[in-house]
Amino acid sequence: MTGVQMHDVSLRILHCLNEINLRNQWHDNDQFSIRLARHIAGENMPQNEHQLLSQVQKVRTHFFQANRVSKKRYTEYVWPYAVQVLGSVRTSQQSQERNPIGSEEALFQVVVSILGEYGQVIENTRLWQPFWNEQDGRPWQPKLERSLQPTIFNELRPRFRHVGVELLREPNDGAGPLDFRCTTTCEHSVFNCCIEFKRAQHHQLERRIQTQLPAYMDAVDTRHGVFFVFWFKDGATCKDPTKYSSPIALKSSLSEASRLAAPRTIEVIVVDVTPEPSASRKKPR
Repeated sequence: MTGVQMHDVSLRILHCLNEINLRNQWHDNDQFSIRLARHIAGENMPQNEHQLLSQVQKVRTHFFQANRVSKKRYTEYVWPYAVQVLGSVRTSQQSQERNPIGSEEALFQVVVSILGEYGQVIENTRLWQPFWNEQDGRPWQPKLERSLQPTIFNELRPRFRHVGVELLREPNDGAGPLDFRCTTTCEHSVFNCCIEFKRAQHHQLERRIQTQLPAYMDAVDTRHGVFFVFWFKDGATCKDPTKYSSPIALKSSLSEASRLAAPRTIEVIVVDVTPEPSASRKKPR
C-alpha cells in the first residue's frame, strides 16, 4: 500500500470511528481514533473481530477508562462498521484498476448515469411498493424521507462499488447530515459527489436545491451534486404536491432553480413512484 493509499484508508477508518463516538457520546480527548485509524491502516487490515481487538489493544490510551467501555465491547461496536469500510477499500482498489475514474467530472457522470438507470428501473418495472407504507384496509401512504434511505442505500451501494465508488450514508462533513456522498480515489486525488433525496411533497424544494445541497457540496469541496426527487402524487390517496402538474414540470422548475447554485453543477432527477393498478385491472381506453 502506497503512502497516499494508506492516508486514504486512515481517513475512511477515522470517519467510521468518529461516527461511532458521536452516536455513543464518547469523548476522544487524547486523539485515540486518529492513532487507531493510522495503526489499522499501517498494519495488515483486520480480517475478523479478533484481529481488530488485538490492534485495539496495541494502542494505549485513557479513552476506555474515561468512557467506561472495555476494549472488547468497543471492538464489538466498531467491527460492523469496519467490515463496510475495509471491504469497500479492497473493492474500490480492485475496481479502480479495471475502470479508473480520473476526475471529479468523471465521477459526476458515473453517479448521474447510475442514478438515472436506477430511476428508470423503478418506473419501468413498477417498483413503487418499497417507497410506500402499507396500511391495513386503508390506502397506502408515502414513506418519510428518512425511511426511504435504507431501501435506497441497499439498492445503490452494490452498483457503485462495482465501478470503484463508495456510497456513504448520512456523512456529516460540517454542514449537517447529507443523505449520501459518493467518493472515489485516483492516485493522489479524492473525488466526491453529493446526493440529496427529497419527496415531491416538500414545500421548499427550490430553496433546498439552492441552499441546502450547495452547502453540503461546499463542505466537501466539490462542485457536483445530484438532487433526486420521488414523485408520489396519485390524485387519490396522495394528492400533494399541488404546486406541480407533473414530474416533468417539477424537474423543469428545479433545473431552473439550480442555476442559482452556479458555478456548481447540480443534476435534477425526478422519479415517479405513483402506484399503478396491475395490467389485469386497467380499464381499456
